[in-house]
Amino acid sequence: MTLQWSNPERKTVVLQQSTLATFADPVARYTGSEKSSVLSGLAEGRHYFRVGEEGTSNWSVPLTVEVKFFPRDRLFLLLGSGAVVVLLTMGTIIAGALRHRGESRA
Repeated sequence: MTLQWSNPERKTVVLQQSTLATFADPVARYTGSEKSSVLSGLAEGRHYFRVGEEGTSNWSVPLTVEVKFFPRDRLFLLLGSGAVVVLLTMGTIIAGALRHRGESRA
């Protein structure tokens, strides 16, 4: 996921993340003068983000992100279905190759 914010003067900003809306336990995810940050590997659940100029207490309005993983039972069903399709396709190709192996080309 990419978070973007306005920073026309290219000041040093801090992007904070917290699991609490009060930001009682913030973690700095980015510090610098860019206008965006790419985040990955978030745990399932609710995450709060805010950005502010470094060294001040002026923070943006918090952004709430809800992370939900794809249900495992559905994931395994889709992966299993895909595996069956791949195996059937390979079997068809191999069976066709074996059947036509002895034929000469004209």
